[in-house]
Parts: sequence; C-alpha cells; structure tokens
Amino acid sequence: MVKIRSALPVDAQEISKVESEAHPQEVAATLEDFREYLSDPQKRQTILVAENDGIVAGFLGYTIQEKYRVYIWDIAVRQNQRSRGIATNLLTALITKAAAQGMRSVFLKVSDENIPAHRLYGRFNFVLKDQLKDYYGHSRDAFVLELIL
Repeated sequence: MVKIRSALPVDAQEISKVESEAHPQEVAATLEDFREYLSDPQKRQTILVAENDGIVAGFLGYTIQEKYRVYIWDIAVRQNQRSRGIATNLLTALITKAAAQGMRSVFLKVSDENIPAHRLYGRFNFVLKDQLKDYYGHSRDAFVLELIL
C-alpha cells in the first residue's frame, strides 16, 4: 500500500537515489542538495515521499511562489515502481494540500518528450500555458502546465 508523507532529513539518500534513477540523462539534484532542502528551517523547498512496502518509491518536490501558486520542481518514481499509481498519489496529495491551504494554482515544467507525464497531468486537467523552446537543450522544449484550483 502506498503511503504519502512529508520527507524527513533521513530520507535524503533514498530521494537522491530515486532522482538519479528517474533522470539519469539530466542534471539531477545531488544528495547534498536534498540534504539542504530537507534541513532548511524555513522549508523553502518541500518534498513529499511515497512509500510502497517500506521503501521510498517516489517523491514530489515543490515550493510556494507568488504567495498563492505552487511550483512542482520535480516528480520522480523508481523504475520498478512505475505504473502503480505512485505519481498519481503524490500529485493528488499535493493538490489536496494546496487547495486546503488556499493556493490558487499548481504549475510545472515538463519535457515535450515525456509522454507518460503528459498523460498524468492531462488526467488532472492541467492546461498548457507556455512552451519554452530548447529549455532542456538538444531541441527539447519544456511545456509550462498549470492547474487552477
């Protein structure tokens, strides 16, 4: 059973492993980055983790921007945990939390090539707000998607 919870500083190493596995071709946040995020007393970067059978199966990192907007800066799931609803559960938890806190929208950037992510965000009714040409380099664009709460 999948359990969603706030990440703790002791989760940094497992989160870093998920990040490296999920995004092997990209510049990923480092273990030190995650340790810094999770030990920041001001909690500028917040991370939710999904546990499945006692392991960190995935995470979602976000920050609050412009007072009422949530920016998802990363969502990643271990390869062997995909197609089990992990990302759906993480996104549902964040949207529920954001709405309860009076946030007005959730937004993110996603590669134009990441079709599974497009399907996921489409199920949640995110809409295309902008396209950033060559954002990821090598002719890979980013789509800026937003969900109004």
